[in-house]
Amino acid sequence: APGAKAISLPNGDILVLTASMMQVGDSTPPEPTLIYRQETGDWVEGPQMPAVMFGFCVVQLNTTHTLLMGGAGYNEDTDESDLYADVFMFDGTTFQKVSSLLEPRYEMACALNQEGHVVVAGGMGPAVEGGDPDGEPMNSVEIYDPMTDIWTPGPSLPTALGYFAGMVEDGEKLLLLGGADQDYFNYIHSLATGAEEWQLEEIHLAEEKGLLQAIGVTSDNIDC
Repeated sequence: APGAKAISLPNGDILVLTASMMQVGDSTPPEPTLIYRQETGDWVEGPQMPAVMFGFCVVQLNTTHTLLMGGAGYNEDTDESDLYADVFMFDGTTFQKVSSLLEPRYEMACALNQEGHVVVAGGMGPAVEGGDPDGEPMNSVEIYDPMTDIWTPGPSLPTALGYFAGMVEDGEKLLLLGGADQDYFNYIHSLATGAEEWQLEEIHLAEEKGLLQAIGVTSDNIDC
């Protein structure tokens, strides 16, 4: 389903964290994850997802543990998305609930910085009266320390955005690629380790990019 995320298991197999837009409260249980066996080339079912969700964010902390954050579930009764602040630590076999996000959100960006902390930026927040029923873009940022299981506020984005093309580590800084409010943008914002504010990079994507628009960051698709 759109929004699924893939991670590597310690043995080299690929596990796909499945996304689903089934109705919140539906009696159907969450879908199983899917595992691709490198040795045999077969797909098999893996552990069940912790909830029916889509738009979640995933950061692989090391070879054994992955953090799954936020997301949403479609509520057929209200025709809106119910947002999640739940966070789960996945050890390759089970999902264990850890400290929740400070604010529920979905379709945000997330990445691991040089200090080993998880940075979660922007995303889509609750809908407001007269606004988009899918929610409003957010500018807030949260930082998670896996050693202490504590979330703290981080430097806010200069622009409220969601539906990013991604966020990646680039040496001592994180690069936040593209994103959207009503339209997609080709901005690249950066946050240096320990910095108190984001910077707008002089380089930018050659095209406006966001959710489900695959991109490889090379000299061919950035403008200097």
